[in-house]
This record gives sequence, structure tokens and C-alpha cells, in this order.
Amino acid sequence: MSKILDDVKTTLDFASEEDTGFDSRLLLEIDGALGTLSQLTNVHPEVVVTKETEWDQLLHSSDKHLLRLVKQFIYISVRIVFDPPVGSVLTTLTTSLNNLSHRIIIQKEVYNAKPE
Repeated sequence: MSKILDDVKTTLDFASEEDTGFDSRLLLEIDGALGTLSQLTNVHPEVVVTKETEWDQLLHSSDKHLLRLVKQFIYISVRIVFDPPVGSVLTTLTTSLNNLSHRIIIQKEVYNAKPE
């Protein structure tokens, strides 16, 4: 599995993996997004966000669909706070983040419910 920080840097075109100038700020923003996610789904309580943290360390569940939503949530959250766009792009990203929040809750509750 890949490292969260490297994927965020690559996906959002903030910097190359070798450029570490913004790493501490990005890690702070990733950690903040995980704080929000912990209220939406079951983020592993022991996870500490470092340069080495991998995606599969975040969740108790092995639900790949939930992990996809979590990745997207983190990418958009970091984009909004680290390098906020203006105008309609910001509105679109904010709407997407709100929609993702609902989808994460539904994925957690409906598809990961324990059988009775």
C-alpha cells in the first residue's frame, strides 16, 4: 500500500515526493482531515500521521470502497485548506466534500453492518 503523504503530494500537484518543504504543513492538514473522518467512520484510534503512514493503517475495516471514499475526502480536504481555489471551484470542492461525508457514513453503516 502507498504512503498517504506521497499520494497527497502527487494527486494534488503540491510538490514532488522529493520536495519536503511543505511536508509538515501537509501532515498537519492530513491529520486534521482524519480528525473529521474519525467522526464519520471508524478511523483507527492508534493511527499517528507521519511521512511513513500508509492508507491501510487508517481503518479497522478492509472495505476497499470505504477506503476509496476516505482517500478522496482527504485529497479534497487538504486541497481546500492548503491551497484554496477561488469562486466556483471552491464551491464545487466544498459540495463534493459534503457529499463525500454522507457517502462515507452510508458506506460505514449500511455496507459494514455486522450481520445479526
